[in-house]
Amino acid sequence: PSPSPSPSPSPPSKSCPPRTLRSPFSSSPELQPQQQPHHIPRTLCSRIKAFPQGTTLRLEGWLERNRHLGSLAFGVLRDSSGRIQVTWEQSAAENLGLNDQFMEFRSILPESVIRVLGYWKKRPEKEVTKSEVNGDIEVVVTGFEVLSRCASLPFPTEPKKGQKLTSELVRLEHRYLDLRRSRLQNNIRTRSKIMQEIRTYLHAEDFVEIETPTLFKSTPEGAREFLVPTRAMERFYALPQSPQQYKQLLMTAGFERYFQIARCYRDELGRADRQPEFTQVDIEMSFVEEEDVMSLVEGFMKLAINGLSPLQHAFSGPLRRMTYSEAMNRFGTDKPDLRYDLEIQNFQELVQSGEGMDTKNSWAFVAKALNAKGLGAKLSRKDISKLKESVQHPLAGKVYMIKVDAKKEWKPPKSLQAFYADKHSRSEFEEKLNVEPGDLLLLATIPDCEDYAASCSSMSQEISIALGQFRCKLAESSCQHGLLPQNTFEIEKSKALWITDFPLFESGRTPGALQSTHHPFTAPSQKHLPELLEPLQELRRVKEADSKSDQAAQICEDILNLKPMGRAYDLVVNGVELGGGSVRISNPELQKLVFSAIGADESSFSHLLAALGYGTPPHAGIALGLDRMVSLTCAEENIREVIAFPKNAYGNDPMTGAPSRVPEESISEYHLQVKRSDDR
Repeated sequence: PSPSPSPSPSPPSKSCPPRTLRSPFSSSPELQPQQQPHHIPRTLCSRIKAFPQGTTLRLEGWLERNRHLGSLAFGVLRDSSGRIQVTWEQSAAENLGLNDQFMEFRSILPESVIRVLGYWKKRPEKEVTKSEVNGDIEVVVTGFEVLSRCASLPFPTEPKKGQKLTSELVRLEHRYLDLRRSRLQNNIRTRSKIMQEIRTYLHAEDFVEIETPTLFKSTPEGAREFLVPTRAMERFYALPQSPQQYKQLLMTAGFERYFQIARCYRDELGRADRQPEFTQVDIEMSFVEEEDVMSLVEGFMKLAINGLSPLQHAFSGPLRRMTYSEAMNRFGTDKPDLRYDLEIQNFQELVQSGEGMDTKNSWAFVAKALNAKGLGAKLSRKDISKLKESVQHPLAGKVYMIKVDAKKEWKPPKSLQAFYADKHSRSEFEEKLNVEPGDLLLLATIPDCEDYAASCSSMSQEISIALGQFRCKLAESSCQHGLLPQNTFEIEKSKALWITDFPLFESGRTPGALQSTHHPFTAPSQKHLPELLEPLQELRRVKEADSKSDQAAQICEDILNLKPMGRAYDLVVNGVELGGGSVRISNPELQKLVFSAIGADESSFSHLLAALGYGTPPHAGIALGLDRMVSLTCAEENIREVIAFPKNAYGNDPMTGAPSRVPEESISEYHLQVKRSDDR
């Protein structure tokens, strides 16, 4: 049978004329459909050489730049895998009837998305760019199409060599353009590779990746939380500062080995190494000790950054261990940068043992000191004043900076001359500091008092912290003046170590109070636990009777004097705390005592305390800052450079305008009242 004739198409309705679509960038009256040459699969720039010369290829990507020399047009096409130079002769275009496309290729704005058909050939020897992967070849164009036009750019996506970047505010407003920059592309791809390697390593070690809730309960863990209102009156969620409690609950649940690449939130202003929302590699393990966790981390750090950065050399062998006490005494910080020496010298014993010193006319003694070798000969008095002003610490004003002249002579300030009149003490002081001509001495003092030893003990750590801040500034200045190797701060010189044996408690914000040095879930050391239990129990009894009594304050002081250590550990790289962890408290009664000691409300942690009473194994864990890890790997000073869509220093997103106001109806629905800025 003959086929039925096809129905003729209906003519367009006169009342509804066909619409004409106009492009805001094109002079063409209609937006033509993009013809996809399906018979030629797309080829990435990195794969061009895999095809024989003369093979017609289809390339698609961004036109990074274009130019022309008479009838010859050049362009650089960029895709996710690399770049390639494309060339087009006008005569060849005319032979193919593509003169209009050729003229468009010459004039189109950079960063437009294009499609090119062509074949590759070798470039002349004198035109080879050896630094580029495809620097020895180019693609001869035989077909061209614009897939998406780019408007005039607010800033160059790839600044020229030596050209300064556009202000960060403008770049954050157009972050999707800034992310086209090759450095940021590399950073984000490096981040992805690191996460993949961490997952691979931990899965091979029988870890289970478990997601924990983002909507959590508000609990007092130190930092300010982000609160999330609900439609239930006076009921709020909180965004988690970390999955700390959930991962401990997972140990009770019997998973034994947990990890998660977790999003965390803290309502804090941004810094170079801090964002209000950040990512951490969260790990928890049952039936382990401190060394088990540290060994695991060293293993996956070595694998995760292998081949990505010279930072891998810092993890080539077992990492050094240093106690918190040693770090504070020698470097004035619990995250020391070991790429340079410049150690703090302690003179408390020297002063205490001095005989025949006239202390009545001296209001201060040197407790600790630094010697910046050769820097005194390089810095003017104005330079020294600026350096001193750059250190923001209450005791910075009690640090004297003294230059040693060419004759190895230096003059102490008047307030110290009574002490240094003692020749024996001065000689011993100079010998310990290795004083030489041209040095810059930093002398940290404490006020004179009847009980010098007690004064030294109470202020020793603050003095160390002040000198530790000076130490960092002195190292930078020494490097600038050629007194340290120029590559001191280069990534290939990276040093990593573990800081251990942190104090369990430190003085609280009010006199006679305690707070946790790490967090309240850290277990006391086995050595100090027996002598710690009785005062903790007594403190709880006293607080239940009167939390503000003088007796409670005295017990807190007694506990601090015991100097109990916690089973905590931090991973430090180049003066940056990369992560921290601890062995946890698995006994509910001990956990209650610690909560009581620091004044935490037990009811906020009732779920955790209940779980600990149902057979919780001994466990330990760690949280590593992924953003900091990637920034160190990529040698970036600011973690915003390794986050796709970061917040600025004020916690705002200039691109989207977040945080923003919401409609009044939404506010009422959540039973909130908002005080508007114009009501203040």
